Amino acid sequence: MLTGIFTAIKTNAALGWIVRRVFDWGGWLAGILGGLLTLFLQLDPLTQSAIITVLQGNWQEVTLGSAFGFAVLAINQWRSWRATVRPQVVTSDKKKIELPVLTEEQARAITGYEGPIEDRSKS
Repeated sequence: MLTGIFTAIKTNAALGWIVRRVFDWGGWLAGILGGLLTLFLQLDPLTQSAIITVLQGNWQEVTLGSAFGFAVLAINQWRSWRATVRPQVVTSDKKKIELPVLTEEQARAITGYEGPIEDRSKS
């Protein structure tokens, strides 16, 4: 029976593809679940109980204080993610400035480059 399963996996391309992906997806899934568990365990007990209550579908049992704490946590996580992925430049004196946008002439004057420039905005 076991050899029949292995033979089916070897001969069926789709089944073989799925079996090969199990290890990839398993690693991703374990990493994501581990990260979520770590974040959950770092929360205070009141917020943890609120999340468990919401996941169980008992919205009526969530107190306003714990819902507020969860909302603040969610907003702060979103703002942190946004600040991480936003393009930014920090100067040597630790001031954040907007990302400068140069014209072609300004860029050539600063760098001294005289070769062709590929236009990547249209691709």
